Amino acid sequence: MTLEQGLNAWLTTQTGIDCYWLNRPSEADIAIVYRCISPGFVEGGLVQSGICEDMFSISVYHTDPEQGKTIADNLKKKLHYFDGDLGGYPVQFIEFSGGFDDPISDGVANAYQFNRDFIINH
Repeated sequence: MTLEQGLNAWLTTQTGIDCYWLNRPSEADIAIVYRCISPGFVEGGLVQSGICEDMFSISVYHTDPEQGKTIADNLKKKLHYFDGDLGGYPVQFIEFSGGFDDPISDGVANAYQFNRDFIINH
């Protein structure tokens, strides 16, 4: 199992919303999209630690700004300082690192994006 598969399973279970890697399908007005925006690793001096430290972005797309923001904020609360089983994938530590809220215009009336970024050590 990969981190992406575990994250997809966890997000789907927590929200009940369809989740996608990299891109949101044009017909999905309400969706969650996740992507790795900065892959990395934990320095271990002269010895490789074997621990990945990746920054992931999770975007909640919603037609209702209140519901979308609530979902994004709940994900932040659940994932900040998370460790353990993430949808079947073991992670060592997750930390919230930023985000933004934004109205979008992609042909959908009342479309909003709520982005939350996390550093995931695994």
